[in-house]
Amino acid sequence: MRWYSETTIPDSYTIGISDTAYTNDKIVLKWIKHFNLYTQGRIKGVYRLLILNGHGSYETLEFTQYCIN
Repeated sequence: MRWYSETTIPDSYTIGISDTAYTNDKIVLKWIKHFNLYTQGRIKGVYRLLILNGHGSYETLEFTQYCIN
């Protein structure tokens, strides 16, 4: 049984589910791409500030490179 219904989630929302119920590198990379897509139209200047909680999945080379690009 799911705790959500696809019909109740707006198109601008996303849900990621892992086998372990914890976040992981793949989910975090999908999340940052979603974040980028839905915040790039709100940029004032060149940069955006993103504050993360220090979880190791945010410290991958692929995640960091995506943010830099």
